[in-house]
Amino acid sequence: MKVPLRSSAGWVVFSTALIVRVWVLIDAMRAPFWKVPIVDELAYLERAQQILQHVPLPMGAHYAAPGYAWILTAVFRMGLDPQFVKFAQLIVGCGNAMMVYLLASRWFSWREGLVAGLFWAIYPSALFHEVLLLKPTFAVALTLGALLALSRLARATRFPWLWASVGGLLLGLASLLRGETILVGLALAVALVWRGRRAALARKGRHAALARKGWRDALVPALALVLAQSVVVAIPTVQNISRGGGFVILAYSGGVGFYMGNNPAADGSYLPLIPDRSDARVEEQDAVEVARARSHRKLDAAGVSRFWRNEGLGFWKEQPLAALQLSVRKLALLWGPHEISDVLSRSLA
Repeated sequence: MKVPLRSSAGWVVFSTALIVRVWVLIDAMRAPFWKVPIVDELAYLERAQQILQHVPLPMGAHYAAPGYAWILTAVFRMGLDPQFVKFAQLIVGCGNAMMVYLLASRWFSWREGLVAGLFWAIYPSALFHEVLLLKPTFAVALTLGALLALSRLARATRFPWLWASVGGLLLGLASLLRGETILVGLALAVALVWRGRRAALARKGRHAALARKGWRDALVPALALVLAQSVVVAIPTVQNISRGGGFVILAYSGGVGFYMGNNPAADGSYLPLIPDRSDARVEEQDAVEVARARSHRKLDAAGVSRFWRNEGLGFWKEQPLAALQLSVRKLALLWGPHEISDVLSRSLA
């Protein structure tokens, strides 16, 4: 008896993801980087060790989103090697491929789900991050899990706010890894309200009570999503404020990162604030020292982020055409060969 492809599509995606990751694992374990940390891995490992040793934050606030360092800290406290995280990430990568398949199947059809799932199963950038101590794998998993929870809202006849809360909590956890996920949660909340508004307008001409119910049915899940995400994000925010870093919502590297990507010398790749200092472990120190020297003020963490953000906005105000051209260049680099092997400066390629 033949099994329909529609019924076995999920197994095809999972099997492909698993086989590819076993192959990648065998190859990666023979590479020097498997046991010798490189680039941003060094910064995450250093911060995890500092947490274990109760070393206070130099500026009283998290410089980068703290979630991945917390994961590594938990692994160290269990007496495990960092390589355990890489094994876990490869397993999570298989789950990510399946979640991509499930989401595409729900939104479109099983055929689109199969194509999307297979694409993620062999996506080079995903595999690249899964074999290094980097945060995207877990961030993607939490975001996809949130989207799956929110996709249940349309079919939830009772307590739709519960699914929205689950989605918000997962997005909050993802925000602890990638701060920009906060904006994803807000955008999804707006989308829920917009969908409810359309439903309310459609019902308005027929029944006013149904229209009001449409608004309520949209607002409650949207508020539940934002509240749940905010509860998680509030954890590092409270830490930052209580430790004297100022009002820093999650981490204060946001302003620094914005400036790095928006200044006259930027070319779309990672270029440090100080030339020849491409080391994530000294980026915070450089950002603070340069900001204080140029502003002639003893800025706190929030002030440092605000200084660099304003510098980046100044580039847009003074050279809007150059800033726009740089943005177009970034989009081109996104689809170029350098993105596959991580983002490197063209001068180093």
